[in-house]
Amino acid sequence: MLSILMALSRFYGDGHNENGARAGIAFIFLYSGLYAVFFNSTLYTIAAETFPQHLRGYGTSIAALCQGVTAIWLGQVTPFAFDAIHWKYYTVFIASLVSLSAFYYVFLTETNQISLEKIAGEFGDELVTIDKSVTRTEPPNSVPVQKETFLADSKKTGEV
Repeated sequence: MLSILMALSRFYGDGHNENGARAGIAFIFLYSGLYAVFFNSTLYTIAAETFPQHLRGYGTSIAALCQGVTAIWLGQVTPFAFDAIHWKYYTVFIASLVSLSAFYYVFLTETNQISLEKIAGEFGDELVTIDKSVTRTEPPNSVPVQKETFLADSKKTGEV
């Protein structure tokens, strides 16, 4: 969508074609609406899923701080950048989105259709399996440890 907006700004940004300029304005509003719906929610979901429980509040607050600081400096820089390089400034955002997409694909764990227990096990937490034993999964390249404890015994001692 941002690429279409960039093309419309390049060809119709000077206002010589009124319909093309209107389409560009419509795409600005469409992009702004989609940005508000999707980007604002990813700030809280990615930060909350990335950090462990005891650091979740700090991680989310740092993510919100970074978003706020970025919004301020982009609001200050963007008018000068559009004045200097015009429609080409959209390539900065397109390149950022492509780079971040590659980063997310490589470094962030996919959690779609995986239970919270399975995710916790992937990160080294203890799992309660169907046969009612507790298994601790270790990260790759470490020695696995398995501890047999029945749920009935863990309820008596308070351990799981």
